[in-house]
Amino acid sequence: MQHNNWKQEKYDSVFADICRNVQLQQLTDPDFTIEDLEAQLRDAYILQGNGWAGKGELKDIVESATIAAYEHILAEWKVSK
Repeated sequence: MQHNNWKQEKYDSVFADICRNVQLQQLTDPDFTIEDLEAQLRDAYILQGNGWAGKGELKDIVESATIAAYEHILAEWKVSK
């Protein structure tokens, strides 16, 4: 199982970084809206779908964690409104 541990660590790291970055943007940019975050999520979905062959496992992990983080923050944001 240790062989795959790096994958979970990378996923968790990217997820946490994206969450922190979006939360910081929410706090410091009064013009940043839910619609902006939804647009970032759409772009991430498109990026994930582009070049699906040959990106590599690391890129797949980063893209998946990024999307999950955007979805997580978006869900929290909508509940708090």
